[in-house]
Amino acid sequence: MSRRKFTFRRRLIALLAFFLLYGVVLSGRLAYFQIGQHTVLASKADAEHWSEEQIIPRRGTISDRNGHVLASNISADNVYAVPQLITDPASVAGVLSGVIGEPTEKLIPLLSEQNSGWVLLKQRLDVELSTKLEEMNIPGIYIEHGVKRTYPDGEFAAQVLGFANYENKGAYGVEGAYDSIVGGVPGVMLAERDSNGNRIGVGTWEWKPPTEGSDLVLTIDSAVQHIVETRLDEAITDNKALSGTIIVMDPKTGAILGMASRPTFDPNRFATTDEELFKNPAISDLYEPGSTFKVVTMAAGLDTGVVQPTTTFDCKGQVTVYGYTIYNWDHTAHGQESMTDVLVRSCNIGSSFVSTQLGSDAFYRYVQAFGFGQPTGIDLQGEEAGIVKQPGDDTSGWTPIDLYTNSFGQGISATPLQVVSAVAAVANGGKLMRPYIVQKVIQDGKVVTDTQPTVVRQVVKPEVAHELTNMLVESVNRGEAKEAGVPGYLIAGKTGTAQVPQDGGYDSTATIGSTIAYAPANDPKFVVFVKLDKPADNPWGSRTAGPVVGEITRDLLMYYRIPPTEKTDASGQ
Repeated sequence: MSRRKFTFRRRLIALLAFFLLYGVVLSGRLAYFQIGQHTVLASKADAEHWSEEQIIPRRGTISDRNGHVLASNISADNVYAVPQLITDPASVAGVLSGVIGEPTEKLIPLLSEQNSGWVLLKQRLDVELSTKLEEMNIPGIYIEHGVKRTYPDGEFAAQVLGFANYENKGAYGVEGAYDSIVGGVPGVMLAERDSNGNRIGVGTWEWKPPTEGSDLVLTIDSAVQHIVETRLDEAITDNKALSGTIIVMDPKTGAILGMASRPTFDPNRFATTDEELFKNPAISDLYEPGSTFKVVTMAAGLDTGVVQPTTTFDCKGQVTVYGYTIYNWDHTAHGQESMTDVLVRSCNIGSSFVSTQLGSDAFYRYVQAFGFGQPTGIDLQGEEAGIVKQPGDDTSGWTPIDLYTNSFGQGISATPLQVVSAVAAVANGGKLMRPYIVQKVIQDGKVVTDTQPTVVRQVVKPEVAHELTNMLVESVNRGEAKEAGVPGYLIAGKTGTAQVPQDGGYDSTATIGSTIAYAPANDPKFVVFVKLDKPADNPWGSRTAGPVVGEITRDLLMYYRIPPTEKTDASGQ
C-alpha cells in the first residue's frame, strides 16, 4: 500500500471515529433531556403554554356595633392602551386627558410606544369616569374593571381602622390585624396562550373563584367615637397641645367604645400620607403616666393590707433617699394625711410611702399583674409592651430609687391603653379584662366569631376594688380630679401630670397632662381617659385633661340615659 493511500485511510478512520463519538454524545444528551429532564422540561413547556392570573377577592366590610359602615369597596378601573392600534397619539391623548385627569404631555409618549403590547395609563379610575370612557369607544383604549377600598367617613376612626393598600393588603389597625380574615383568598384563572403570550380565545381555561373576605363588626360605637373625636379636637385647640389621645372602654367587658388620637390621617389618601400618622398612639406610643399610676400603687397597698384607706403618715413635702430629693408636685408639706388624702391631693410622698411599705418584690408583682410591661393583647396591629425596670434584672438599669419614683408613675413607660385597662380592672371589681375591638366576624351572612369578654386575671380582691373606688370618688368630689365630676353622679377619677423624658433627663418646659375616670362609680358603664401632650397654657393634667373627661362623661351619661343618683344644691354642685 502506498504511503498516500495509508494516510487517506487513517484520516477516514479518524473522521468516522469522530462522527461515531459525536453520535454517542448526542444520543446521551437526548436521552438526558428526554428521560432525566423530562419532568422539568415538560413543566417549563407547560408553564409557557399557560398564563396564570390572580383574581383579587372582595374585601369584607367593616362596620361599627350599630351597623354604620366604616370601610367598604367601590368600583375602580384601570385604563390600558395598545399603542399599535392608535394612529394619532396626540389627538387621543388630548381626549383622554380630560377624562382620566392625566396631563397630555405624559400620555403622548405612552401612546406612541409602538414596541409595547399593553401600556397602563391610569389606575383606580372612578366608575363614573370609566363608564364615560367606555362610551367614547376609542380604538386601542381598554378598561379593566376592579374595586378599591373606601372609607366613607374619611379620617373618622382612621387609626383604629388602618387601611388597605393598592394590592388589597391590610396595614395597621383592624385592617392589618384581620387582613387574612377580612381580605379573603385570591382566586386563580389559568388560560392557554400562544407562542406570543396571548390568550387563546377558544383554548382550554380553568377558573378557581376567590373566597370573599369576611365582614367585621367592631365594638366601636360611632356616636361615642364622634363625641371622643369632637372633644379631642376642641381640647387640643383650647390647650394649644401638640397632640392627644382619648379612649372610652366598657370596664366589664374590655370592649373599646371609642378611641382616637391626633394628629390623624385619611385612609383614602394613605399613599400621600406621612407614615408616622398610620400608627395608633393609644397602643403604640409610650409615655410616663404620672399620678394616674397612683391608682395601681394604692391598689397593691390595700390588697396586701400594708395600708388601709384610713392609714395616716406625716407628709413633709419631700424626702431624700439614695442622694436624690423627691418632692410633691406642689412642693407643699401636707402634714398628717390618710391614704384617701394621698389620692385626693395626689401626694407623691404618700405614694412613695405605700411602695416602700410594700417592698420591691410585692410592688412590681402588682405592677406586672395589672398588665404593665406586656401587651394588653388587643386585636389591633402595632401594640407596644411598655417598659418596666425590674429589680434583679441587670439589663434593665433598675436602682432602689425607682421604687419611690415608679410609685407615682415616673421612670415607668406605658401605653394609654395599658393605663385604661389597669384602672378599668379596679372599676370591674378587681378583674383585669383583655381589651378588644372586633365584636363579630361574619362570613356569607353568618356569624362565625362572636367575641366573648376574657378575664385575664383577678388582680385585687373585689372588696379592695370597692374601697379604692370610694377613695377615687373622694378624689373627684374634693380633690385634684374635681374637674372630671358631673353634678348628680358619683364619678371615680384620678389626674396625672407627667414629665417628658429628654436626653437622659426631663424637658423642663413640657408636660403630659392626663385624667382617667369611670362612671357611675357604683356600677361603672364606661371608663374615660384623656391625654394631652405638651399643652402650652397650663402644665397640669387636672386643668387640661380633667375638664375634658368631665365633658365626655356628661355626654356619655346623657347618651346612655343614665339617671342621676345624687342630690345637688341650688347651684347645681
